[in-house]
Amino acid sequence: MLYSHLWKRCGVITLLALSLFALVGCSEPPTAVSDVEFYDVTFAQNRFIAVGGQRIADPGTYQALLLTSSDGKSWQPLTSPLETPKASQELLAGHILRGIAHGNGTFVAVGGSYNNWTSSLLLTSSDGQTWNVVEQDLKSRMVDVAYGNGKFVAVSEERQAWTSTDGKTWTSKSLDFQGGITGITYGNNTFVVYGSGSSLALSNDLTTWTPHTLEKVTQSSVSFANNQFLGSAIQNTCQGTGTCQAYSLLHSDQGKQWSLMYTSEQPRSIRGFAFHNGTYVVVQPGQLWTASTLNDPTTWKSQSQAWREFRGLAFGNNTFVAVGYGEIQWSSDGATWETKTYPRATEE
Repeated sequence: MLYSHLWKRCGVITLLALSLFALVGCSEPPTAVSDVEFYDVTFAQNRFIAVGGQRIADPGTYQALLLTSSDGKSWQPLTSPLETPKASQELLAGHILRGIAHGNGTFVAVGGSYNNWTSSLLLTSSDGQTWNVVEQDLKSRMVDVAYGNGKFVAVSEERQAWTSTDGKTWTSKSLDFQGGITGITYGNNTFVVYGSGSSLALSNDLTTWTPHTLEKVTQSSVSFANNQFLGSAIQNTCQGTGTCQAYSLLHSDQGKQWSLMYTSEQPRSIRGFAFHNGTYVVVQPGQLWTASTLNDPTTWKSQSQAWREFRGLAFGNNTFVAVGYGEIQWSSDGATWETKTYPRATEE
């Protein structure tokens, strides 16, 4: 089956199963500029935690930011320039957080310097409220973290996988990976590392990492929900010379064998994947999707959020929460969404 998606500035036309058309209305980009960027969100210990960075000065100085919520609607900052002690501000200044994971009663948030790829930042917490800075300097900017099989695994832009049982002491392993690493996910006893090239790196034991090449792929992203992996890839579709790209939606049970589900003329990367009560929710840059059956294109519906830069998705407390550039959105059913925006306090 083919899934064709034509993206235009005013309106989105979606062709499902070559015969079903849906027209989504015009949406203009927001006019407010935000000082807040969210990169990831998780739900554990009866709370959501969103991580990212907040601009605190010009030009482009950021500080790591964590927000928490019990219901996905009301959010409180845990780390901000106005509320942390001066010593913590100095440690966190210039850094952003890119990923968060929870396991064995511990939260781990990872990131690095906003401007320096050799500077890491790792935070741990046992309750999601009080956070400690990990003193070990990994000399590499972390981009994501996942938990599985009793261990945290953080990945860096420099093709390194860092492993820890408690989030405090880390050991590294170089990965055979083509391109830059942008994320990691865990499911079905398998860690899957993905990134900007054609490679995936897979491991069941964190000792052996097996490279897996996606044919003609130039970029990929992977998420896990409801006992399955959902992936997206930008593929080179040209025969011979030229630049021709298509977005492909991929599916896998174990992360080793991938089947093509749909293709599109507009490449969009999956940034989050969740499931509850018979509804799948998928977030991409600029789009929210729901589906009752992943491999049936007639069940996919666009909950259009055009011009929203979504970067993460989580489900908990009967609520889906999506985070991105300058905003947090939440929904109880995946179809109706409410929004909290974080615009710049004063326009320059």
